[in-house]
Amino acid sequence: MTRRKQITNPLTGEAKTMHEWADHLGLTYAGFRSRTRRNLPADELFAPSHGIGPKPQYVTVNGVTKSLRVWADEAGMCYSTVAQRLASGWTPEDTVIKPANPYPGRPRKHFEFRGEVKTAAEWAKEFTPVMSESTLAKAIRDARGAA
Repeated sequence: MTRRKQITNPLTGEAKTMHEWADHLGLTYAGFRSRTRRNLPADELFAPSHGIGPKPQYVTVNGVTKSLRVWADEAGMCYSTVAQRLASGWTPEDTVIKPANPYPGRPRKHFEFRGEVKTAAEWAKEFTPVMSESTLAKAIRDARGAA
């Protein structure tokens, strides 16, 4: 029978194996082993887990505080969109109020025609069924080049 090494908590005098400490603290074995390898002080080494994974980030908008995940769900956006907006320096209000780009990676181009500025999709609605959005956008670009 293999005897596993006991680790003693100097704060309480209690001795357990790494597996037992991990279970006791609510950590995975790898998580507790990582703590021991980083030579953390005893109060941090034997601190209970606050849950698996990163701590949720909270944001206050108009006096209401919620986690980013909750704000993202309520706004109908991906969590990563909300998190990236905050990391990029957006205000908390703009982060959750401004809608996400419906075409990621494809910025909406605006075209001026007859003194009005609209997206190709908005112009195409006016000319439907005469031409599609892509045909209209090409026609506008061609007209600019000819002018």
